[in-house]
Amino acid sequence: MNPLRAFTDDQLLTELMRRRNTKAVEAPEHWCHDCARFVTWDQAPRKGQMPDNFNPCTRKHEMQFNAPAEIDDEYGFYRTICVDRKARP
Repeated sequence: MNPLRAFTDDQLLTELMRRRNTKAVEAPEHWCHDCARFVTWDQAPRKGQMPDNFNPCTRKHEMQFNAPAEIDDEYGFYRTICVDRKARP
């Protein structure tokens, strides 16, 4: 018998999330601002104030933000996996 069958789907998902959230946070291999598809508000052909829901990814991918832990630490938006990534020339 498979021992995982003793757990509900919710219990398994909760355990996966717990394991993911307890892993040490490492700087990502690729930052979104190094992608040609990343456009900041001042680069975009828009006027007015930036809305709270502005997404700098032209493909509208959901990004995570890595905040700096120390002074001069790397920070910025990133995606763990992005099949649309296109390096800036």
